[in-house]
Amino acid sequence: MRKLGCIIAAVWLPGCGLEALVADLTDTEYVLPVSVIQGTVANAPETVTVIKPDGTAVEAIDVDVRGNTFTLELPSTDYANLRLVAEQGESRLQAFLPVLDKDATVAGVVLDPRSTATVLAIDAAMSAKSRTLQVITPTIMRTSLLEAERGYAEVGSDQAVFLGMVEKVIAAARLDKSTRVIKDPAFDVAFEATASTLDEPWLAEVQIDYTGDQQVDTASTAFDVALGRAARLVPLDGCLDKERIRVVLEVNFNDGLKDGNCDAINRFKWVRDEPNKRMFFVGGIHMESPIQDSAIDASMGNTAGWTPNTVPMFDDGTNGDAVAGDNIWTVSYTLPKGLRIGYKYTWGTQGALWTGSEEWPGNQHILEIVDVNGDNFVYRQDNFGEEATNKDKSNLNRRGRGVVTWDTDVNMDGIPDARERPIDLDNNCTLDEWITPSGIGPATIECEGAEGQ
Repeated sequence: MRKLGCIIAAVWLPGCGLEALVADLTDTEYVLPVSVIQGTVANAPETVTVIKPDGTAVEAIDVDVRGNTFTLELPSTDYANLRLVAEQGESRLQAFLPVLDKDATVAGVVLDPRSTATVLAIDAAMSAKSRTLQVITPTIMRTSLLEAERGYAEVGSDQAVFLGMVEKVIAAARLDKSTRVIKDPAFDVAFEATASTLDEPWLAEVQIDYTGDQQVDTASTAFDVALGRAARLVPLDGCLDKERIRVVLEVNFNDGLKDGNCDAINRFKWVRDEPNKRMFFVGGIHMESPIQDSAIDASMGNTAGWTPNTVPMFDDGTNGDAVAGDNIWTVSYTLPKGLRIGYKYTWGTQGALWTGSEEWPGNQHILEIVDVNGDNFVYRQDNFGEEATNKDKSNLNRRGRGVVTWDTDVNMDGIPDARERPIDLDNNCTLDEWITPSGIGPATIECEGAEGQ
């Protein structure tokens, strides 16, 4: 157990009894909070590594591996979609852990050939569908784990056939060698391997029959085909939430952008450009929305009034942001369908006031949460400082009348200005195509609770 003692320096005063006081205080101990994973592992490794969705390892506070059992104490925080890896020579076992909460303990985690086959199937499905652990929700992961394992008990099923191959490959792993026997799956959209998953020089050395046809297998082909079939059964999209939808809001802060009149936008018309600034989002539920929810209001920075520079946006490839460092900042929410919100962006520092940070004073963007193009997202990309788009009042679009309502359609394309719309990709003032966000997945629920399942 980890303990932090309190060290106290004091000036000794005769007769005051401070010796006893100091003695008592130095014995005071503080237990460092941790999040804990406990389980068993089939290959008795020296350690078990925990890897975050971005591929970086979690620096454990304490690792206790004793034969086939392990306890990992991690810094206390909320974790999602952790990958556990146990290596002993050529034996490499894996498992996914969808959720580990702050200060919580998850017990009964198993790393064995079965969990490894499941991880490989999910990895192959993610490769085929161009997904990553960073955009898959824990809900989707839980459902995918259940579905990937559902067929293991069915003799002759695609999952059972693949599991049998994994078991034979892992059984042939040599503990005195370090070959990476099973590589990261690489598959195309047709679930066909674009690279060998098994190390073929290793197969030539160990001479195993992983297919069970009484013939030595020296190629990865059969393994790849079986993995592709198992991966097809992984439901990476989970079950879509029928009541709520993922809303992705982005603001383009690059120079040289044009507004709805095809005029150049001055990003710093109202904003002071100063060191250490970043982008923030602020908004809330519109008074004309048929749905009102104080918790949603608070998440957007509206607690009895909009509070600027408190809700950070991201341009680092995390939290729904698709491309790091492109100066397009992202924030995302899961919101009820049909909700109406108002919002704006601020270029400031945490806790700063409005002056010198808001894109323009007095007005707001408005957005109705309607999935116009049917991709299970509501996606809106705005240009910072744009005053000729879905800005509600004092709108400067010369084809409009200075006010944008929920039904206004200035460019006459059949889509109200207050809804999602296609994106102008080349800054020529023409809306080019619909974009489906790639930095985050759709809003999902547990499949058992989804209508029609």
